[in-house]
Amino acid sequence: MFTLGIDSNPIEPSSCGAHYEGLHEGYITSPNYPSSYSSNANCHWTISAEENTTITVNVEEFNTETGYDYLVIRDGSDSSAPELVRLQGSNSGVNEEFVSTGNNLYFYFRSDSSVQRSGFKFNWFAGSVTPDITCPDHYTSIGQDCFAFEFNPVTFNEAKVTCDSMNGQLGKITNAEQLRSLYVYMNDLGFEDISFWLGGSDKNDEGHFVYEDGTDVPQGTPFWGTQEPDGNQEENCVALIAEGFHFLRDVSCTAQMKFLCSPL
Repeated sequence: MFTLGIDSNPIEPSSCGAHYEGLHEGYITSPNYPSSYSSNANCHWTISAEENTTITVNVEEFNTETGYDYLVIRDGSDSSAPELVRLQGSNSGVNEEFVSTGNNLYFYFRSDSSVQRSGFKFNWFAGSVTPDITCPDHYTSIGQDCFAFEFNPVTFNEAKVTCDSMNGQLGKITNAEQLRSLYVYMNDLGFEDISFWLGGSDKNDEGHFVYEDGTDVPQGTPFWGTQEPDGNQEENCVALIAEGFHFLRDVSCTAQMKFLCSPL
């Protein structure tokens, strides 16, 4: 049996097939790797990861006799599953990755009786399935959340009215992953020079910023800019300010800028 894991444990060179169940990562190599594989090999490997995961396979090395020695990866638990990829020859699939649709993969390697080469080495890992996000009309999925970008510059209160009409509230960011996804999205679309209202305000309790639904606005790094919030009673509303690399800042609620909405 192979010794599994991305922890540089040795791989037994005589292995020709195995079944791996409930593991998160591992290696698969041809028999005798990195020496030449044997003739007339018929090897089967199966991976059964945890439920609600998919399996990603990365090809590190591949070298077999073209037309005669090949490896097939199937998207399922046995030889009847749909073929995901068929590899043969030199460097086939190297630096590519192949991903299952479910939590099982089946590998089959065959060699003939003549030429033998160094074979192959894959690493694989299982990862959780991220559910697709379905957003209401007017909203766009960004990461695992929905936002609407509105480009008509208005005051904070005017922006709230528009978001209310869209069955939403002014933009709500509660964790670092949301903020990171927004950064990536805005940079990809060329929004890096645009500032946007969010829904946070401390008008009712100076220094305590909350969203419209009463949820606290996260404080400190990585959310707020350096020495922010800093406006005391003159700056009671929260925005993603372009000049501050889209960190949160408190600004005057009467300023006019574009805004984000989050669905209720």
